[in-house]
Amino acid sequence: MIEGRARVFSVSESDVWLEAEARSACGSCGAVKSCGVSSLTKVLGRRPVRFSLPNDFGARTGEWVVIGIPQSVLLRTSILAYMLPILGLICFAAGASAMGAGDAGSAIAGAAGLALGLALARPLGRRTIALSDMRPVYLRRSDPDDACASGTDSRS
Repeated sequence: MIEGRARVFSVSESDVWLEAEARSACGSCGAVKSCGVSSLTKVLGRRPVRFSLPNDFGARTGEWVVIGIPQSVLLRTSILAYMLPILGLICFAAGASAMGAGDAGSAIAGAAGLALGLALARPLGRRTIALSDMRPVYLRRSDPDDACASGTDSRS
């Protein structure tokens, strides 16, 4: 189970709205000074992720909770988000090459396959996340100062 912290920002009778901490692994990476992703994150900032869960744990506005998702869920969504566009690029480029297209034609077909893969990944990802096993689950309450509760892996 991959864990993260979230703050309760709204509570209704049936649902609780949470705002997850936006965290990045950039702080622990040795290439943080030369990495483009790290620089982009500093410029654009990190937007918090907001979502709802059933309020079956008596949440109160302002408190911190630990939420989790199974590792298999992260693996499935990662495969969908990364592999579908790459497979589109490879399949379209290889198909164009097999049909006798030159290098330019294969490159254009590969770019079209990449674009199609990206276009399909978003709605398929949203549909997959909407399934019940893809939603985060409440694990426990958290102390607001407990930085160790965020981004942990409960296997260790």
